[in-house]
Amino acid sequence: MPARAFTFWSRTLAMADLLLQSAVKIVDPTTDTAGAAVLNTTPSSTTYGLVAKGDVKIRLATDYLVNGTVNTLPIRKIIAFNSTGNNIIQAGLPSGRIRLLKIWIRINAATNFYFRDGGGSAVFGSATYKIIFAAAGTFALGFSPIGWFQTNYNSDLIINQSTTAKFSGNFSYVEII
Repeated sequence: MPARAFTFWSRTLAMADLLLQSAVKIVDPTTDTAGAAVLNTTPSSTTYGLVAKGDVKIRLATDYLVNGTVNTLPIRKIIAFNSTGNNIIQAGLPSGRIRLLKIWIRINAATNFYFRDGGGSAVFGSATYKIIFAAAGTFALGFSPIGWFQTNYNSDLIINQSTTAKFSGNFSYVEII
């Protein structure tokens, strides 16, 4: 197998493993059976160092994401503003960061904008390389379990808009402490 193909598949498997960790919760059937589905596995199957024996109960876990050994609860917020300049969409955390997981915004007129944090650092786009809307439209970054970007410690999450347009939508984020 060529080195490029191996690298591609290694990265693909690593991403699949990351997605699996954030999407599946293994539950103890004696204490947590609500919504669990039984996955029958064979004792002889070994996948990347994991050996499964007997019945494994799993369920989709949408209530939290796993960050190492810590469960992180996604928080959902609404976006609604129509002013130019810095618009705080989430206040900073005293000793943490805000990591954006998804965002959907409806914009009613032409404008340019970018995301920055309260410390002045651009986190997505920048003052020089703004996200440009020539007319009304929708901006979306779909759900990413590892996040699209994050603020610095103790910094607000801000959308900086150069002209007056109405922004409305929602976003999800996690607090990284």
